[in-house]
Amino acid sequence: MHYFITLLYPTLSLAAPTSFLHPGVFLGAAQLAYVRHSALAGVEPFATALQKALASPLGSLDYAPQGPPASNVIECGSYSKPNHGCSAEDEDGAAAFLGLVLHNITGDARHAAVATRIMRCYSKLQGYNNSNAPLQAAWGLSKWARAAELAAHLPGTGWARSDADAFSAMLARAAVPLVENGSKSNGNWELSMIEGLIGYSVLTENATLFDRAVNFFKQRVPAYFYNFKLDGAEPRPAPRGAPSWYGQAVFSAATSGVAQETCRDLGHTTYSVAAASNAAETALLQGEDLWAAEQERLATAFDFNARLMLAGVASPADLCGGKPVSVAEYPSFEVALAALSGRRKVTMPNVLAHVLASVRTNANPVDGHMMVYETLTHGGVPP
Repeated sequence: MHYFITLLYPTLSLAAPTSFLHPGVFLGAAQLAYVRHSALAGVEPFATALQKALASPLGSLDYAPQGPPASNVIECGSYSKPNHGCSAEDEDGAAAFLGLVLHNITGDARHAAVATRIMRCYSKLQGYNNSNAPLQAAWGLSKWARAAELAAHLPGTGWARSDADAFSAMLARAAVPLVENGSKSNGNWELSMIEGLIGYSVLTENATLFDRAVNFFKQRVPAYFYNFKLDGAEPRPAPRGAPSWYGQAVFSAATSGVAQETCRDLGHTTYSVAAASNAAETALLQGEDLWAAEQERLATAFDFNARLMLAGVASPADLCGGKPVSVAEYPSFEVALAALSGRRKVTMPNVLAHVLASVRTNANPVDGHMMVYETLTHGGVPP
């Protein structure tokens, strides 16, 4: 375990393990076994989440891969204009990951066959194009790394070494060059890149990229989630670029927990919550406890933003210059609840209330980017 003194930015460190743990992207062996046992034993919330997944289009044994465009280049512009293969990749990646989770639980190799069929379609992908290409590459990389790790390390998937090599080569060719240097844009871009990069680094056992992703996390998380106790009366500057706080001008005890994009909308903020949580889960499996490093900051920020999603709750007077916050309830926070409340016994009442009211009641809890049936994978942690 490594500990660092934080000044303006955390000291850069060599964090990569001497050997990588597999499976070790987002889900480790203990969590996979716990989810499998709990779901099959009828333990909630896993049992209900499993039935939802099996009944969903993404979990169907009849799922038909859409695949990349004929050009083998996915083109994504701002506001999905153009959208040549972007939504298709989102859905295919989510279906591949979910299929392998279902294979782990049910033992039905047909789910793995669906997942690997999808993945083989993307082994020929050459790259991404247009203004949102870096973000789409990050979203794709986050799900593909999870899926490829499970395909390679779960028994009975039919994923040959040649498949794994071709798929990893595709990720190195198409996605990694667009994310490995981070982003000067809004923090959700870089946090998504961090999640994708840290997953890829474990998949391919790339210690250099693992270190880079961990260091990016230690730079971007403190600059994205404001904490009055840790930061004082000003948020920390972004490590790259100078993204807007969208009208948030008061940084105080009352607004402690506000995120860089809270006043933009809670949808993009939730992307960041999910990406940071997922990245921290993967790092923890490899012995780097990013949850512990930023426990107070993340717990405060997650509970602050989850509170804004609860019905009938007024916003702090100094939030967003008095303008109402745009609420978009994406199916996330389950991973953070498991990590911080489940493992570390941190109380986050607003996160719990939001998960119970809006995540576990969601009929198809997936956003297509990085939130894929979080209740099924992280509705609890081993005791």
